[in-house]
Amino acid sequence: MDYPVNDINNCESDHKARSLQASETHELNYEVAILGGGPAGISCGMTLLRSGISCCIIDRAVFPREKTCGGLVTAKTLEEISYIFGQNIIPQIFCNETKHVKMYSKTGCFADIYTETPFRFVHRNIFDASLLDSYKHAGGCIFDGQKEYEIDYDLHKINLRNHTIRYKYLVAADGASSHTMKMRTNRDIHLGFCVETHIRKALIPESIDEVRIYFGILSKGYGWVFPKGDSCCIGIGNLYSKKTDYIGTLKSLIASLTDSKDYVIRGAYIPYGHMRTPAISRDSMLAVGDAAGLVDPIYGEGLYFALKSGRIAAESIAASRSNAISEYKRRISPDRKIIHQGKILQDIFFAPVNQKIFIKLAPKHPSFIRYYCENQILT
Repeated sequence: MDYPVNDINNCESDHKARSLQASETHELNYEVAILGGGPAGISCGMTLLRSGISCCIIDRAVFPREKTCGGLVTAKTLEEISYIFGQNIIPQIFCNETKHVKMYSKTGCFADIYTETPFRFVHRNIFDASLLDSYKHAGGCIFDGQKEYEIDYDLHKINLRNHTIRYKYLVAADGASSHTMKMRTNRDIHLGFCVETHIRKALIPESIDEVRIYFGILSKGYGWVFPKGDSCCIGIGNLYSKKTDYIGTLKSLIASLTDSKDYVIRGAYIPYGHMRTPAISRDSMLAVGDAAGLVDPIYGEGLYFALKSGRIAAESIAASRSNAISEYKRRISPDRKIIHQGKILQDIFFAPVNQKIFIKLAPKHPSFIRYYCENQILT
């Protein structure tokens, strides 16, 4: 059953870029409604448009918006970006790249290496807005600034502030704390938590143009310093625990680099190895990205899985309009296995005794650290 887009003033059938005006009231039909305008949702929307499938994105925020994220773009993530959005978007999204990596423990730097493949970084407010612009230029509709909306799962209907959206498939791309997935699965997932800030490089006495990773400051996580243009992103991430002093730990890391107090700390929950069901048959709902718990359990990388799962969800709908749920489960299965295996390795990797062995042997085997970065993080 097709769900054509109704012709309205700012959402023309010829797919011009548009954003619907709050003053209008309409009931609109789309084959797919996507909750969340981050990389997972935009990836899904972009792929659907190319398949000729009507869709819309609904987001609580107005873009550009701030997003807590280290912003590391790995080689495989870059491939997904190029495949979904094309090469033309690449020059405008990166704020920094470097091949220099330093690793630290409580006793100081224990590894200093250069990689073949560069670490690339983005500011998420610019990155997400650039992807969204590509989606809109391709003819995609977005309802942003929807701070409150109601979903009728039985009638496949979403009530927005001034619009009613009817859909066949619903894609949950609304993040780690997805209200949608909590409501439909009646269970939560164990989450990680990260806090970070950006500090201007001019306020940091030491010149930092390399990636810095800090081990041993958290029980199941690490700290980082990522160079981003004229600033540094400083943050920590760990399996969430009320006993962990996230703010205090981050401030200690910041204090080791600068005396400046000119910064704002932001925090966010992230999936950390525990996945939600990828699809719910009776609701015709597919979960992608953080909403499905698709984040690397060791490194916390989420952009790659967000972009890929959004694309796979859209391709599954295009391949099997009547059985997209089963198709998506089948196609996303290999990536879920990768994350499941990573969850098993998480306990091994962060075990104190193994961390000590790693820190002790790393200076003697720089080629191993280089291989580790190239093959386990970047590719």
